[in-house]
Amino acid sequence: MRTALNKKKKDAGTRVAEKKSSKLDIRIGLEQKSLITKAALYSGSEITEFVLKTVLPIAKKIVTEHESIHLDKNEWFDLMQILDNPPKPNKALRDAMKKHLASS
Repeated sequence: MRTALNKKKKDAGTRVAEKKSSKLDIRIGLEQKSLITKAALYSGSEITEFVLKTVLPIAKKIVTEHESIHLDKNEWFDLMQILDNPPKPNKALRDAMKKHLASS
């Protein structure tokens, strides 16, 4: 029997993907599938819900790590100094700008 609490829990997990129009197929060994199935059952989730709840936070963390710049205090200070007081354009930069403007 599905209780209101179980329904709420299940519905919260299914909100992981906004629109379910894509499918992800993976090949795994029988032992791996058995382990994932058991873990999903123990957590009270469907396999898809379990995999999404487990994988998405890790995927987001990895993407964030690769798409973010992390600076220590000294690096931040140096960056702010350069942005506040940029060097004058050198010949190569001026030539590149002329080339760009000519091709526009």
